[in-house]
Amino acid sequence: MYTVKFTNAYKKSYKLMKKRGLDLSLLDEVVDTLRQGKQLDSKYRDHGCGYRFPFRYFENLISHH
Repeated sequence: MYTVKFTNAYKKSYKLMKKRGLDLSLLDEVVDTLRQGKQLDSKYRDHGCGYRFPFRYFENLISHH
């Protein structure tokens, strides 16, 4: 089980999504799943062709240390 520390940017984005009337239960479900150390459903996973591809390598290095 992990401890989640929300950044100020996350809190600000969350507040904005709430103000716009978006369904926050979906986001809460994903965060809770990650907090419990479970794998996300395939519909929530990032795919290899996205704009984040160059950064994924460094994220993997950081998360394994």
